[in-house]
Amino acid sequence: MAMPERSPDTTSIDAQLRRLGIDPKDTDLLPVINPNTVRPESWHLQREGTVWHGVLGRPQTMRYSHGQPRAISKIVINDTPVAIQRTLSGREKIGTSTTMSMSHTLEAEFFDVMKETVTSAFDIPWDSEREYVQDVEVTIPVGKMMWLELIPSLRTVEGEFLYVYSLSGLVIVDWSGRFSGSVTAPGAAGEPADIIQVKEAPAPANLVESLSASMDPHDGGIELPAELAAVIIGGAEARTVEIPRQGLPITVS
Repeated sequence: MAMPERSPDTTSIDAQLRRLGIDPKDTDLLPVINPNTVRPESWHLQREGTVWHGVLGRPQTMRYSHGQPRAISKIVINDTPVAIQRTLSGREKIGTSTTMSMSHTLEAEFFDVMKETVTSAFDIPWDSEREYVQDVEVTIPVGKMMWLELIPSLRTVEGEFLYVYSLSGLVIVDWSGRFSGSVTAPGAAGEPADIIQVKEAPAPANLVESLSASMDPHDGGIELPAELAAVIIGGAEARTVEIPRQGLPITVS
């Protein structure tokens, strides 16, 4: 299924560029620069006497997509001869990535510009990160393992960013510049929705035997870190378990 894609309304941004002395059709006349050369205090558009300087975003498109599935809870293996009940507690934080080389010291300034750009061009909010929290009670069959899985909704904005140095309405080309790329962040305000679901797969017998032998006596249920899910599952086929009474699978919009 094709994912939604939106085109921006850059009317407000283009008008601002013209006031600074740049025709939006001629932004390619500005030299390409490394964004890390823009000082932290120069990212926000500001006026100093007859001089305006700062960074403006000019997006070309916004695409929605689903990120890669990821385990967000511990993997619980049932190594007992009977079904067991457990609570799967999922915790995960999704941040922002970009194709542009950006130092950590500039991230806060860059994210502020992104918020202003997306609000202006798409009239929706922009979040640089989102945290997911979900608890669910499950019954784990004999010889099975279960965990919570998140398929996050993502938004990718492609476009260019312009560092403008304007004197009395005339842009100083040699002191200005542009850089371009894409930025991917949580799609908290749009489609498609996030998906949180319970996954179940056969527990590898050799793994269960090895772990059970090395553990102190316990009441059943071996817990392993979420990051081991892909390694443990290997080629085994995992299925999605529906738990209607707790509304799973669920979508989070």
